[in-house]
Amino acid sequence: MNQIENFLKKCPNCGAPVDEKDKVCSYCSAPIVLSEEVQKRLDEELNIYIKNAEEKLKENKNKYDPYIFGTLLITTSFLVIIYILMKNIATAPRIIIIVILSILSFAFWGILIEKSEAKAVKEFFEAELKDEIRNFIQEHQITFYDFSKRAGEILEKNARLRQFLF
Repeated sequence: MNQIENFLKKCPNCGAPVDEKDKVCSYCSAPIVLSEEVQKRLDEELNIYIKNAEEKLKENKNKYDPYIFGTLLITTSFLVIIYILMKNIATAPRIIIIVILSILSFAFWGILIEKSEAKAVKEFFEAELKDEIRNFIQEHQITFYDFSKRAGEILEKNARLRQFLF
């Protein structure tokens, strides 16, 4: 649809010109029913935007990977040093101690990775994605509720974007 056709769309209540994406007339506040084609295009744009927003969050979750890797090296070195220092202890107790320490280390790494990924995602959302979503919602004249509802329909249950929308 070109700009002239877009301009010629009129409010069914007062006849004022309206944009094809308007949901209410800016003059009389009457609801504007979108054509099926326009609604379909808006729905497709919304679906694509939501999926892209989720991908951006996934891409930014690894911000702290160098720190995690450093912690992994330090912890592994610590376990090796402990094993060497325990050379005077019998083999069975030494192995049991190392296994227990290894299990505790793996639990620590898992918690560290989860917490650092969650922190990186939250920082990215707060710094960039939150404003992008707000702008998208305003540009497309949809409500935050409609945006969140659609995200709930198309995103996986464990999607990172869900934690910021619901």
